[in-house]
Amino acid sequence: MSGLLKIRDADGNIIEIPAIAGPPGPAGERGKGITIDNIVESELNGKRSTTITFSDDSEITINDGEKGVDGYSPTVAISNITNGKRISITDKNGTKTADILNGTNGKDGAVGIGIKTITIEEV
Repeated sequence: MSGLLKIRDADGNIIEIPAIAGPPGPAGERGKGITIDNIVESELNGKRSTTITFSDDSEITINDGEKGVDGYSPTVAISNITNGKRISITDKNGTKTADILNGTNGKDGAVGIGIKTITIEEV
């Protein structure tokens, strides 16, 4: 390790102490992996759960969550309006609309070069 350790004393002076590297420590023990030994699904009083047992004899039980409320599917409608279309989206909070108006015609393009006729003859 290299560098300096900087310490500020009570008077505001900075004292620099060179960093000293010690010898490396011993290697750590190799970690032990675990595997799944067993998976059991069960149901009690209409509630399902899954219990997973690992090779180190630890286990975890995962219970089904509570049933959620019914969802709401939004609807989309497109209608004609003067000079464009109206998009209406209705969800549980009401209807929102956006009008998409037709654009104006662009300028005419430049005159093109034209097409030349090419005749291919057999030789």
